[in-house]
Amino acid sequence: MGKKTSIGRLVYRGVACLLAFLLLCGMCLIPSKNRVKEEDQVEAFIDRTFTALTQNETPTSVFAVWYPKLAAKERSAVDFVESVVYSPSFLEKRYPDSRIVELIYVAMVDHLPDDATEAKYTEYLDEKVSERYLLQELSKDPDYSDLCTRYDVLPGTFSAKEPRDQDPEVTLALGRLYFAVRGMHPDSEEVNTWTERFLKQEASVMDFIEQYSAEIPKDPSGNELAPIISCMLEREVTSSELEEYAALLEQGVSSDYVLHQVCESGEFREHWLSQGIEPGTFELTQQRDLNVELTSFISRFYLCLTGRKATEDELNSGISRVLSHEVKIQTMLAEVLDTPESQALLSDNSAFLDAVYEVLYGEKPDPATVEGYLIGLNNGVLRSRILEEIAKDPAFDEQMKAYGFDTSSEKVIPEKMVALTFDDGPYTPVTFRIMDMLEAYGAHATFFVIGNRVANYPECLIRAVNLGCEIGNHTWNHTKLTKLSGSAVAQQIADCDQAVYNICGFHTRLMRPMGGSFNSTVAANVGLPMIMWCIDTNDWRYKDTNHIITEILDNVKDGDIILMHDIYECTADAMEVVIPELISRGYTLVTVSELAEYKGKELQNGESYRSIRGG
Repeated sequence: MGKKTSIGRLVYRGVACLLAFLLLCGMCLIPSKNRVKEEDQVEAFIDRTFTALTQNETPTSVFAVWYPKLAAKERSAVDFVESVVYSPSFLEKRYPDSRIVELIYVAMVDHLPDDATEAKYTEYLDEKVSERYLLQELSKDPDYSDLCTRYDVLPGTFSAKEPRDQDPEVTLALGRLYFAVRGMHPDSEEVNTWTERFLKQEASVMDFIEQYSAEIPKDPSGNELAPIISCMLEREVTSSELEEYAALLEQGVSSDYVLHQVCESGEFREHWLSQGIEPGTFELTQQRDLNVELTSFISRFYLCLTGRKATEDELNSGISRVLSHEVKIQTMLAEVLDTPESQALLSDNSAFLDAVYEVLYGEKPDPATVEGYLIGLNNGVLRSRILEEIAKDPAFDEQMKAYGFDTSSEKVIPEKMVALTFDDGPYTPVTFRIMDMLEAYGAHATFFVIGNRVANYPECLIRAVNLGCEIGNHTWNHTKLTKLSGSAVAQQIADCDQAVYNICGFHTRLMRPMGGSFNSTVAANVGLPMIMWCIDTNDWRYKDTNHIITEILDNVKDGDIILMHDIYECTADAMEVVIPELISRGYTLVTVSELAEYKGKELQNGESYRSIRGG
């Protein structure tokens, strides 16, 4: 009995020893925070790091997962820190960004950051740079390496993978830009999207602004461009700058043009390039933004001639038509002047002239010029014809150059042209028939009038001017000038000129002596170029319609000056055939002055011209 008891005790003690041994082995394999920390530095590292970051006790599950990996150096210390920072235990604390920076600093380098460093990393986190960037930077710190050595853990290397962490200054700039444009902070996904595009130079600042421009907060002062420009420059826009932008808009350009100007400024480009972001530009698509000087001019003449600003469509359409040479500047002016609002504003002819000169030259016309134009206007000359006359002044071309437009490019030189000329009128029954044909075909001619007939047929002169035809001087009473003294010759020309001026307000620029007769006395005293002819139809001699037609069509050449008389019905009959036939042959029917201009010939006073075929 005693022997059995002794054997039993031995078995019991053996089992107890075995259990104790197994328990001891288990304690060695599974760490416990109740063990003395000095006995295992890896365990101590896990405990201090978790507690430092979460301010909580370390769960056994954390030891169970991380101890074997850290002890075997399969994972690094920074991997463990990352797992804690993104664990529910840490995230549920909702620490402010500055506190996160402090906690990570203590966990990784065992001390707090200085004020400047804390402020920098706090701003980064606030603008959506991730905590991983901070881990990456601290993993390079010598203090971190020392701490890992002390606790016998692998420091490891760490590289933040998200685009928002690749360049914190870019992410920071994006955050400010995002808030300025959209009035809120971006989420992490949006930051990653845009920073990646910025870093790869797949997007620019202006791409971002254009995408969200509709969301930019409105300026309470009423200046709609102030917020977007402040956003572009990352500073407040000064009052002088706002005045400058307002002045540009007043000229008629669009807000796109102003943004384009800011984009092209050195300040804008240098600022964003220093942030590591491509500035970009703002593409101009509206016609009114492509030639600011011309836009300013058209905008100004709308205001002066109608009393209101031009609409966007009027400016864009106007610029396009002018630059494509669809219309001339003076034609567009005439179109505006023909509107009811312009006619109501400028019902008085003097007010019309003042407005036109203010638009073109910024000043009033001289009294002598006004006198002539008023005569013509009051007698029925169209305002459009007055505009064309004003546009013949070389000063007009110079002024248009100042507005950024070369009016010489508007002048299309015909390939073939002839000048039909008619003497001895006016005589309404015939002259009007000829003018009917000219008007029907958009043709011009020159009428050399006898001065003492003008007052009897004023309507002929007015209609001629309104059709774009030319009034020439054929002396006062059809006198043969070679029989007169020099002063008498000059008086013949002056009296005819005054008669024409009294009707249409224009002085004659060309003359034709009766019968084409002239001598040195005549040449020295007429004071105008003497226009002869190279085709004489002899309509006055034969009074035969077919003869006139044949004489012209069988002999006509480019640059010819053709002589006829607008006092014979046969001449009017012939023109019903000749005018359309010449045009069908490719001829343009022009005045003598137009022929000289197109051929580059400067006509001289006292010189005679039978044809004009080139300069």
